[in-house]
Amino acid sequence: MRTIPMLLLVLIFFEGKAQEDNKWHVGFGLTGASLNFQQNGAGGLAIPIRYDFFSTPNSSFSLGTNIKIGSEDEYGVSFPVIATFIVLARAAGANPDLSNFPDNSGKVSHSSYSVNFFGDFPLWLDYNWGLGSNDNSLKNFGWYIGGGITYTMTGVSLNSSGYAPAVAFPGWTGNIGIRFSRKVDIGFSLTKPMQNTVGPIQHPLMFSLTIGVFDDHKGH
Repeated sequence: MRTIPMLLLVLIFFEGKAQEDNKWHVGFGLTGASLNFQQNGAGGLAIPIRYDFFSTPNSSFSLGTNIKIGSEDEYGVSFPVIATFIVLARAAGANPDLSNFPDNSGKVSHSSYSVNFFGDFPLWLDYNWGLGSNDNSLKNFGWYIGGGITYTMTGVSLNSSGYAPAVAFPGWTGNIGIRFSRKVDIGFSLTKPMQNTVGPIQHPLMFSLTIGVFDDHKGH
């Protein structure tokens, strides 16, 4: 998947001019996701970044991403405390196995319940309309739709015995969302992996919902 890094370099190349024209938009939010809703749920932080390469007063075409980083477990409840621990541990060179928990006697019980890293790194071509489409829009409501490619790291995929190693896959992805007052952004994305199975899951689809806020530079 060399395509994603190359396209991200294109975004960085245009950064200088984009800052002058206020064509960069950055947001922040929370996301939740699941792979076929089969004994896995992910939670994490979302960081949408986009560059408007063509715009009108109330619409724009943009190239961007919505990076999602967090943790995944059977019920999707581990983020953010355990996710922070995993990131720090791996940064220190450790590879924690959180499927092993000590019981009341201090002995380690090999549980089928596991917590691992979750990450999603899409690259989208979007059409934006109304609020949030660019800094000059005077609309109080907006929407967007688009698609592209992504690279997803699923924290856990469960098999019949309860636990399977984390997996990663490239995929085709589409997104749609709305923007309304107080700069709130609610987006939904769907990813179809470029493979027929992910772990034990047949015909996988990754569903993701993100709620966040975006920047607004009216008057610049």
